[in-house]
Amino acid sequence: MPTDIEVRLMRLLNSIELRRGLAGEIEAMGTEAVTVVCDAALGTYVGQRPWIRNRAAALVGVMRHPQAVETLALLVASDSAPVSRRALRAVRRRERHDLVPDVQGLLDREDTPPTLAAEAVLTLAALNTKPARAAIAKYESKTGGPSTHRSSPVVRRALSRSARA
Repeated sequence: MPTDIEVRLMRLLNSIELRRGLAGEIEAMGTEAVTVVCDAALGTYVGQRPWIRNRAAALVGVMRHPQAVETLALLVASDSAPVSRRALRAVRRRERHDLVPDVQGLLDREDTPPTLAAEAVLTLAALNTKPARAAIAKYESKTGGPSTHRSSPVVRRALSRSARA
């Protein structure tokens, strides 16, 4: 049986538009509410629609609660490309330099879609730390290993943009 907070938050996530400041309102509800949103972003709820998961990931990306901060790292490597994309954009926006290895992990996977690999490259370029630049250089110079997405035009454009940054 779902809790009152789960019911309330699922209604909010199902609404036509997420209102500005909703992440802060959810954090003010307490840890249980943040847990519900993090679980929704992780796809824990059975039968949950993909777009609800994507919305929950967007909220996690702006929350400051410690649980949301930890969940963001898990969302980078999500099995859902739209959720990972949201997470990568949050990593850039929040300048989460500690997540460079997680972002690099996407580039090391053969099954990463080219658009997501490009987003990962742009995230590393925006972070612009020595480890982030090293991750891009390693990805560019790889011989063998995952190359499917590295040869994609969208990834090559992202690599070109990262070199100019």
